[in-house]
Amino acid sequence: MIGQSEIVLTLPIAIEELEVLARRRGYASIEAYILALIDQDDEVQWDEQFATSQDKLERMAEAALAEHTAGNTEEFDPDNDVDMP
Repeated sequence: MIGQSEIVLTLPIAIEELEVLARRRGYASIEAYILALIDQDDEVQWDEQFATSQDKLERMAEAALAEHTAGNTEEFDPDNDVDMP
């Protein structure tokens, strides 16, 4: 386990390494690089969720199509919909 004093001594080195890595990857700052990493992680999470939900989405689409085919749907007009604010 890393002790408090080791963390304090290691933090400046980690920041320097991040600055080098950010510049090498074309980012102007550590902040920009971190935001890009967060955005990339969000995209990965979305991709994983969509990949694991294809069966459910397909069942929902089939159910919606069946409702429409059975005549249980109506045309949507946002200008005249009573549920729209």
